[in-house]
Amino acid sequence: MKFLKEITRIGALIYVVVCILQVLLFPPNFLSSLDNYFFIFALIHILIINLTSKGYRKISIAFLLFFSWSLISEYINHGLDGITNIPYLLYFLKWPAILVTLLNFQKNTIHSRKVKLFVDGLFFTIVSINLFLLINPFGYGEILQNIFSPKEYANFVYYNEFRNFRLVGTQMNPNDNAVILSLFYFYYLLMDSKKWYFSIILGGLVLLTQSRTVFILLILLTVVFLFVKLKKVMSKKRFFHVSLFIGIFLISFIYSSNNLRSIFTGEAFRSHSVQVRLDNFTNAIDSNSNSLSLGNGVITNPVEQFGVHIDSEFIVIILQFGIIGLVFWGLILLALATQFKQKTIAFSYWIVLIILIVGVSLTNFTFTHSHIGVAITFFLGVIYYSSKDEISPPQTGLK
Repeated sequence: MKFLKEITRIGALIYVVVCILQVLLFPPNFLSSLDNYFFIFALIHILIINLTSKGYRKISIAFLLFFSWSLISEYINHGLDGITNIPYLLYFLKWPAILVTLLNFQKNTIHSRKVKLFVDGLFFTIVSINLFLLINPFGYGEILQNIFSPKEYANFVYYNEFRNFRLVGTQMNPNDNAVILSLFYFYYLLMDSKKWYFSIILGGLVLLTQSRTVFILLILLTVVFLFVKLKKVMSKKRFFHVSLFIGIFLISFIYSSNNLRSIFTGEAFRSHSVQVRLDNFTNAIDSNSNSLSLGNGVITNPVEQFGVHIDSEFIVIILQFGIIGLVFWGLILLALATQFKQKTIAFSYWIVLIILIVGVSLTNFTFTHSHIGVAITFFLGVIYYSSKDEISPPQTGLK
């Protein structure tokens, strides 16, 4: 029995590594189904953990409830034909499998060092790729960008129209790249703060994505962090000078960016994309009472079904799984928020990520996104392997 537990544990860890490497580093044409072969190990592993320990049951049950409701909603709307959409619904078992596997991974000096080195390796690789795309030596950056994000017209605009450059990185669009980079940013800002200079590099790259939502969240959360952190160690005069310097730098950069400048001119809130999202939200809540409560099931082609492109987590949850689905989605966030005691580093870090999830969900996908969901659960899961030695995992009973 012990041997079988070890096999499932190793298989689950391989699954996590394969998922994060594919999501962060592999272009879409290079993705494989290798992770699918190890998914069963991750599911068995999380089942064993929850049977032998109470430590992560709240999180597991919250995701399981959402998954169960999504199956019910799909069956109500599509009957047995909805079986073809089960792979999409399995994301809500994939996320706890990744998260709980990492949280349960035995914490010791060797493992902590390995996990931190793994995160650092991801950081250096992603930053190197982003810088190569940014510098664009001899035009090879644009060529590589078309491999990671095969949208030739959009990439041509980014590289050739003044002030419109947006850093897409290893993702399909600059907004997704901003979310990925911001997860690294908060990890180094809060959890591995000895490498605070990594956060500066990541913050600069996030600015270059020109993602307005992530920019606002990054500024607000960073200002709160700096106010709490620096106010304790700096004189008021020094704190004022540092704040002034940062403010001048941000204003200068924002002025040179069409997308970010629109936040302050008000154009961002009158833009076509905002109006489309408002119209989508209105359409979602104006649907008949049954579909508003129960949802319409998995939407494979929103343009064909609703005549619009949907890019908001809140709207897509309501349209697919109804208000009931949105409540279960909220229970997932509640389970995450109550995992740790208040006034602990772990609690603060997870709350920051939860705020990021909620904010991003206004204009992008989070848990319903195959890449962003992996990245979020991965960075939630590395909580025990930071430089903050006072964080201790609960006793799980599974060694």
